[in-house]
Amino acid sequence: GYGIPLIGTNPDYFAVFGLQETAGSYFRKEAWRMGSRYAVLNEHAAFCLFGGNGIIGNTVKLDGEIFMVVGIVGDGNRSEAVVYVPSGITIGSPPLLLVKTPAGWGQ
Repeated sequence: GYGIPLIGTNPDYFAVFGLQETAGSYFRKEAWRMGSRYAVLNEHAAFCLFGGNGIIGNTVKLDGEIFMVVGIVGDGNRSEAVVYVPSGITIGSPPLLLVKTPAGWGQ
């Protein structure tokens, strides 16, 4: 397997950081609240894991759990593969979790 970082986040993360969908879509608030096992890959991860970006609906195993790929984002500021998953899901130990509170964003 590949050592690809997971970022646990919520649906607002993509808009806040200006990530653009290149295929599929981000996971929606309903999916996040329900703990759906959805994954959004950056383009680098899509090519590392599948060799392309026509992969919406495929599954990927992350930390022993199966996730459905629902979207691919172009995050040109990253030179490594990254997989975004809903932060409400507890698997392994994601290296970064962004949380929005009344005081602002924190890690």
